[in-house]
Amino acid sequence: MVVTALLRLPFVYDFGVSDPDVAVMAAGMARGLSPDVSFDQSLLYGLYISPGVYLAFAAVYPVVSGDPGGVLPFLNTVGVWAGVLLVAPLFLLFRERFGSQLAAACTLITVTAPLVWESGTDFHPVVPATLFLLLAVLAAGRSSRPAFLAAIVLGWAALMTRVEVALVVPALLVLAAGRFRAGDMMALFGIPLAGFVLITALLPSGGGAGGMADYAGEFMAAYFAPAVLPRASVWLVLGAGMVTCLAALVSLFRIASAGPEDRRYLLAAGLWAAGPILFWILNPIPLLRHYFLAVPALVWLAANGFLRWRSPRAVWIGALVILALNLALPEALYRQYNRNHPDSPKTPHGAFFYRHGQIAEHLGAYRAMQNDLRRSLARDRGVSLDVDWEGYGYALYELARTRPAWNPCDTDSVDAEVSKQRYCRGQQWVDVAVRDDLEGQFRLRSHQGIEIP
Repeated sequence: MVVTALLRLPFVYDFGVSDPDVAVMAAGMARGLSPDVSFDQSLLYGLYISPGVYLAFAAVYPVVSGDPGGVLPFLNTVGVWAGVLLVAPLFLLFRERFGSQLAAACTLITVTAPLVWESGTDFHPVVPATLFLLLAVLAAGRSSRPAFLAAIVLGWAALMTRVEVALVVPALLVLAAGRFRAGDMMALFGIPLAGFVLITALLPSGGGAGGMADYAGEFMAAYFAPAVLPRASVWLVLGAGMVTCLAALVSLFRIASAGPEDRRYLLAAGLWAAGPILFWILNPIPLLRHYFLAVPALVWLAANGFLRWRSPRAVWIGALVILALNLALPEALYRQYNRNHPDSPKTPHGAFFYRHGQIAEHLGAYRAMQNDLRRSLARDRGVSLDVDWEGYGYALYELARTRPAWNPCDTDSVDAEVSKQRYCRGQQWVDVAVRDDLEGQFRLRSHQGIEIP
């Protein structure tokens, strides 16, 4: 964990988060801290994906601080340390199969995979959700009744933090088969799911969201985009580690010749990796953190095929070679391509150092937008702001930092690609229009003393 902390802390963003959806979530949380804003009005995004994040924040943050301007630093602290703590159950699970030397090597390969390293430098719900999930798997492997009950509670906490952990349930069923009686299996998997459904059914539907069924229907209706498959596949391989993915694929081909016990673990690891990969690979907005859950299973497959039964010296040489190539190859490929194509550079997804620097610069533009908005609000009666989805989060976050609260006072659908929301406070107003054609950019117009309907 010390090594992981040393790898993470120098790269923590001093402003913002890398994921646009989390920026919008943080804006809702900050807004909900105002005494004249109800809890349901703070739910801007992700209510049915990460309900536990909102509930835990509402319970903990007012006690810890209550400062709306400190929400993003607080979330980033939680995310970074969840990623550090994740190392412990990850190592213990690897050790159950591989022993301490190879388990340590596998853990190092996992936490230095480009997409895992990037996900550990700020907040995203999938990181603490994976921590809860791995702790639940560890607890379920113990023979005591308290550990079994802890596994149920931790499984529920994982679902509440990020429901996509359910994508690995087929792998968990393979691991649990023959180990638990039917009644215990139903309790282990059924109680966390029932608890999640019950809590989400009782929550208010904020941010214009409908019920869980409506949300799921809307998501799936816009989900499939086969055209992204080549691009998403390349990003996956680069982000999870090129050598890791190649070794994992070769390892899977050996499943037919493996013994019964090895075959069961290979099948479980394959299903674990396949769940998030197959679910997200056709998403129209491919994001590397979608595959965060898959990386430990890919590393397990790679190690089982190529590092198991090696001497400790060979294990560490192999692990360091895999680690170095996983990090160096995407960096070299992207940098060389972009040097050769300066007029049409590619975003270096999967190149940790290259991409992390770009994200930091990108977030600097949103910090400038917040500063411009703050200055305009200090002198103008009205402000019109055109932003992308990410900018919408930072604009609302800036509004949430001030008291009294800014409240929605009018909504106008401009066209199919633009939605506009007006926020009012006394005689002042701010129009925030979300536009798909403003990626990473914003337009701000001030209206001194002139009311524009």
